[in-house]
Amino acid sequence: MAFDSLTDFWAMNGYAAYVWPAFIVVLGALVAFALVSVIEQRRLLRHVSALERREARRPGRSATATVEETS
Repeated sequence: MAFDSLTDFWAMNGYAAYVWPAFIVVLGALVAFALVSVIEQRRLLRHVSALERREARRPGRSATATVEETS
């Protein structure tokens, strides 16, 4: 094993002041990225649903007609 004890592991051979903050920053960035992605996906899905509802309310047009026109 690389470390003789758990204390040595937490101390990281004297580099703990650099290793653990870097680990926390990277982990925080990954969590923030995941949260922003989920929030943005939900926002976009709501926007698309609103557009589809708006298109369906237009007189004389159906949702399938707009799909066929864009193809």
